[in-house]
Amino acid sequence: SLIIILTAEGFAPIPIGLGFTLTGIGGLVALHRTVRTDVLRDGLKTGTLNSILFPPDPLRNAPQIFGDLRRVFQPTAGRHVVGPMVQLRWGSPTLLTLDLALLVELPAPIRVVVLGRLQVLLPDQAHPLVQIRMDALGVLDLSAETVSLDATLYDSRILQFTLTGDMALRAGWGRQPQFVLAIGGFHPRFAAPPGLPALKRLALQLADGDSLQLRCQAYVAVTSNTVQFGARVEVFFGLDILNVKGHLAFDALFQFSPFFFIIEI
Repeated sequence: SLIIILTAEGFAPIPIGLGFTLTGIGGLVALHRTVRTDVLRDGLKTGTLNSILFPPDPLRNAPQIFGDLRRVFQPTAGRHVVGPMVQLRWGSPTLLTLDLALLVELPAPIRVVVLGRLQVLLPDQAHPLVQIRMDALGVLDLSAETVSLDATLYDSRILQFTLTGDMALRAGWGRQPQFVLAIGGFHPRFAAPPGLPALKRLALQLADGDSLQLRCQAYVAVTSNTVQFGARVEVFFGLDILNVKGHLAFDALFQFSPFFFIIEI
């Protein structure tokens, strides 16, 4: 078996339209290996994509890169993975950076795996007030007639406030059609579909001190038969002689067939 990753960066940016420029190109070839999408999905929270999408400083980070590649691309006789990589930037100065890979696993059953890393820095890279970083994994399985998408926020903030959260999408068009899209999770009374990872709420930590904590959370979910949304604000204020805790929350769940809804405050 064999894995080759080639990348090229540092050349003059190439305009490709709509304000985007091409700043990096590359590709991956993996012979007699398969893609472990479960390892990639778990690795969204641990930076595994760093070892695949334009890995920084590959000499210094070689042990980590080789370890991640062994786990993600498992030796499997007769399976091969190929695909291009691109690095795109948008804005002048750069406001958005996107690293993207489109990997195809052959022969049949054919799978298409999309890897993405997104970075948004506003109003500029030198002094960003808004910093959004997200890793994403998409999988199209033609034999199973399913598509999935997972994404997680990391090292993100608005001003000095930490921003976190996960999202997941599952869709199938075979004998048992399904559709599930969740940003930040589900209604507390809703049983998540099997195989879906636990999702962190979309949350903004406004204060996280010993004496004052303030946290805002939210979620939105759409399935084949439901629409769900909710939000929650939690506050804690503590002194040596006094502690105050409180929260305000609402959760709403609408089911289409049979029709049913529940709204809790």
